[in-house]
Amino acid sequence: MKWAAFLAAGAIAVMQPTGVEHSLILPSWQAPETRHRVIEFVERTARPETADYQSVDRRLVVIEADGLLWPEPKERNAALARTAELASYRDRVIERYLSEIHFSAVDGTDGTTATAMGELIDLMQRRDYRVLVLTREHPEVARFLLEEKYNLPRSSLIGPRLDLSFDQSAPRVRLTSLRPMKGMLGANGSTDYYLNEIYTREGQRPLVAIGRTETIRGFQRWMADALRPALTVELVPSKTANDGPEDELLDECEGLRQEWARDGFGLGGSCRVSALLFDAGGVGAANRKRR
Repeated sequence: MKWAAFLAAGAIAVMQPTGVEHSLILPSWQAPETRHRVIEFVERTARPETADYQSVDRRLVVIEADGLLWPEPKERNAALARTAELASYRDRVIERYLSEIHFSAVDGTDGTTATAMGELIDLMQRRDYRVLVLTREHPEVARFLLEEKYNLPRSSLIGPRLDLSFDQSAPRVRLTSLRPMKGMLGANGSTDYYLNEIYTREGQRPLVAIGRTETIRGFQRWMADALRPALTVELVPSKTANDGPEDELLDECEGLRQEWARDGFGLGGSCRVSALLFDAGGVGAANRKRR
């Protein structure tokens, strides 16, 4: 058994991307420990030769979008949510979003964290992971952004619900109401809602969960119950480049497997990383502090 584990470890090490190939994976990720853990986890769960291989139907990743893939959601005009034909309603909501909110540098998600998350989505898709995106954003706005910015299908969304009805006199589908998530939250806020929606849709927990502290802590408790591989990445708020001591720039992972013995997480574990490390300006500031 001991020699089998040793040989397996050697075989897996050979299969890991190296050199130029490795440098092209998650190139915007300036947090080396978290980046290595993510790449290792994805490669090992996607390769049949490894002990941690997971079939395609098990490969599920969830990513919290708000503040990471796009800006924090803002209130939409309630009048738009009144009874309306679904197709025209969708067009009006997206038009309003593009004219009033749209992306700008002050959002903090254009070219920094959003780029890093886009690279992660690309890696996951190339390894046949299904991607679910969690958001409190208006569902039609979120679906539009998923398609336009990240090349993800509309079905990838988990967020607020639209109530629809079939108008037999037309016939056409009409929107009857938009149900904000605040009316459907449990004791643990949006996390309870997300967990229920994921399990109802997929019938399983994800292998990978990435998001902010208040969301990821709930996923950690859920995902650690099983002995299958699991990885969580918690993005913590960072101060500006000129504020705070160096030790506030986090890049740490725990839950390693020791001597091939599985603990609660098995392969993977949990990582905490500062969002500032995805920003070119923040990386420069961090390097200057280290010198």
